[in-house]
Amino acid sequence: MRLALTLAVCLLPLAVFAQPGNLITNGDFANGTAGWSIPSGGRGSARLVDCDLPGLPKAIQVVAKPEPGDSPWAVTLHTPLQAFLDEGQPLTIKLWARSPERAPTAVFLEQAGEPYAKSVYGKMELTPDWRE
Repeated sequence: MRLALTLAVCLLPLAVFAQPGNLITNGDFANGTAGWSIPSGGRGSARLVDCDLPGLPKAIQVVAKPEPGDSPWAVTLHTPLQAFLDEGQPLTIKLWARSPERAPTAVFLEQAGEPYAKSVYGKMELTPDWRE
């Protein structure tokens, strides 16, 4: 049985902060989904929607339809960072998210190629209310 989980993400704008500043391009979705890889196909979909948080006019609504045995990253919304990071460099990831179904989710920063090492990884327990 497949269960559809809905996750809406208002990115603050989605931000990964390091010196000197925000490393995410189009984190506020002012240019739609430009620069973002969004889920499509059988395991998920995403669309740009209005956001009801003050100062954050747009969000991405992700509908995930995982299969039994899927990895946690079977459905992802992602964008490349436009910077190189030094080992040990402090980072802060900020976003707003909610899920009417209380869908579990994770946020991570991952190397773009083999071995796909995750330098930052955190789980989020979502609720129907927006959480930062």
